[in-house]
Amino acid sequence: MGRCIVLLVYVDDIIITGNDIPRIAQVKLQLTKAFDVKDLGQLRYFLGIKVARSKQGISLSQMKYVLDLLQDTGMFGCKPTSTAMDPNMKISTGSGDFLSDPSQYQRSVERLIYLTNTHPDLAFVVSVVSQFIYAPRTAYMDAVELSCFSDANYAGSKTNKRFTSGFCMKTILYAGKVRNNL
Repeated sequence: MGRCIVLLVYVDDIIITGNDIPRIAQVKLQLTKAFDVKDLGQLRYFLGIKVARSKQGISLSQMKYVLDLLQDTGMFGCKPTSTAMDPNMKISTGSGDFLSDPSQYQRSVERLIYLTNTHPDLAFVVSVVSQFIYAPRTAYMDAVELSCFSDANYAGSKTNKRFTSGFCMKTILYAGKVRNNL
């Protein structure tokens, strides 16, 4: 791979990255001449996505986003399920009555779409529920459920006594009412 830089801009947030350090410094200098900018150093968060570096590489996490999403949807205490979507699930455009206030469904789907940035395994399920975002019906709202599982082991590593944790997020579609497995 040759020398390159990448400039990402979202409203007034900018990320400059790449393997051409002199060119990155030059771009930063040009930006400071034209705009009032502040270099915040190493990237830690961008648009709610946590960036962590290690010897193995860079990892992206939306854990706080997921926890907030589960809390907001009342699904924080739910138990995990083994499937992300019932493969026999059939939702048609005429299933159920129109929602009197579609904003809750739309907001949930929009938040799930953003979650696919770090959870591409949710992309298919989110694509199914997003097909109905402009005219959601009761059957669609009943079909969307969030599920989360986390595990932690305090000082469980025998070699270095470090804290270990794991996290899994799933979106589940059911043909019936939402299951709340508390």
